[in-house]
Amino acid sequence: MEYKSQWDIDQENKKQPYEGMGRKKKTDTTATEFLTNPNLEQYHAIQDYALQDGENIATNVLDTDRAIGLDTGLHALTTLTGGIKTSALTLVGGATGTGKSILNLNLLVNIAKADTKVCYFDFENGTPETFERLVKIWHGRKEIKDKDNFIEDMVKFKNISYYSTNVLQDRGLSLSKYGLPLLVELIRRRAEEGTQVFSIDPLQALEQEIDSSRKINEQGHITDTLRQLSQELRIAIILCHNFNKSGATNSRVSNYDELKKVDQRVTIPTLSAFKGSSNIVQDAMEVWGVTRFPYVETAKGRGKMMIEILKSRRGGRGRGFVYLDPDTLRITSHWNGDSVVTQEGMDSMFKGV
Repeated sequence: MEYKSQWDIDQENKKQPYEGMGRKKKTDTTATEFLTNPNLEQYHAIQDYALQDGENIATNVLDTDRAIGLDTGLHALTTLTGGIKTSALTLVGGATGTGKSILNLNLLVNIAKADTKVCYFDFENGTPETFERLVKIWHGRKEIKDKDNFIEDMVKFKNISYYSTNVLQDRGLSLSKYGLPLLVELIRRRAEEGTQVFSIDPLQALEQEIDSSRKINEQGHITDTLRQLSQELRIAIILCHNFNKSGATNSRVSNYDELKKVDQRVTIPTLSAFKGSSNIVQDAMEVWGVTRFPYVETAKGRGKMMIEILKSRRGGRGRGFVYLDPDTLRITSHWNGDSVVTQEGMDSMFKGV
């Protein structure tokens, strides 16, 4: 039996089939009926593709943003990844509290300041907290004291659009009711206005509860739909994935700090940590694992974060380090000569990893 979301049901009742989901409906068509369908012979040779859709295919292949990627504003990360790829899904995961949302906001602010439109779907932190973070990151504010100045700072934002659970509910739209089809429709509308980069935080918010006792895990369907959408609209989609707090999916942990002798275990993501009942990594162009070391700081008090490229279809692998200012929430990729922990000391933490 085919699973139907509330959005599907509502559209059927209105006699208006929804075509924006990006997935194919299950049918009872047999293999013979499919193979004898005249549409199957529309084109199959390379020459046919060239005649039918050659311009679009060539444009996609020669798209420099897709090949090189959009600058992240973090030299270490751009060097490691080649930038944020369009026509692609990038999966970013880590344990709770590792700074995935802060990293996402820094990327979006940096890209927006470079005059590229971005959109942030915040289904976890809420509007007030996110806007406070955006003001701090965009303007470098250490603290916010004055209401008028805060509003003035918000007005100065450019190229950023925003949705949250509360924002949607205020407009009579429920994410828990409509789920993925609602998200797809919003992305399509913003893409039509020229938005090129979308960030969704977190993936788990798109899972739909179909009754009080059972929750359907449709992560694989979600990532497949978003991948197809990114290719169709030639946009970049960054998708956050929260691991369980236990972080029991792998043993890549460290309790070593040569400088402070602190015994604190840190979960380091692996590809297996992204896999639940569905293998979601196969839909992503790149998979990033984020680790934050709460006890490793620089002399200026900046926390150290590691971003590891766990998968890249373009062949890039490795890890890079960035630094979080806890006051302004800005992330940079510079040592600036202020490190009190040597790179050798950091590398020794990962022996055998």
